Amino acid sequence: MTQNQKLNAILRHLDYISNHRNKSILTASDVSKYFFKEFEVEIPLGEAKRLCQLLIDHNVVKDVDAADELCIGYSNSTSKALQNAKFMG
Repeated sequence: MTQNQKLNAILRHLDYISNHRNKSILTASDVSKYFFKEFEVEIPLGEAKRLCQLLIDHNVVKDVDAADELCIGYSNSTSKALQNAKFMG
């Protein structure tokens, strides 16, 4: 998977859980588990954190303050990025 495909997958998963599971926050470890479960691709926690940080840096998700782990949250920017296919590669 390319980096853009991974970023898109994270955005789609964040969109899905916010619309269907009433949850709008993903931790880096959630991201890592999701890739293994959904795509059978192992993404180490460090890479998951880096991908989440990229989304934060591009203002596509909100940075959720958590004491113990990097968390990303769904925002209006997430919705716009999905509509505009911002990370489509």
